Amino acid sequence: MNYGALIEDLARRIEDEIAALDAGDHDALALATRAKLDALERVRGAVPEPAPGRDLLAQVADLNRAAAVRVNRARVRIERRLASLTRAAGGPPACAYGADGRPVTRFMR
Repeated sequence: MNYGALIEDLARRIEDEIAALDAGDHDALALATRAKLDALERVRGAVPEPAPGRDLLAQVADLNRAAAVRVNRARVRIERRLASLTRAAGGPPACAYGADGRPVTRFMR
């Protein structure tokens, strides 16, 4: 597989990961993430000097950032859901650590 095809494969794997994130399919997400990481390793192993396809690489980087944003959104939703369930069950509010390293109680809505 040539370098351009490897980059295109990586882009498809990231798109698969985004689709799994959007669908909330945890099993598909695990498989898609593993496939993305494998594709990334194949790209790293095949990087020619100098690296061609900067535009394509920029598109792949944008796709990866989009996937990261979705992961962060999902994490925040899960944190909020867990905090809500904890409060509903009579548990203490979630605890986090501030910039000074001291525990900070935060209430999530």
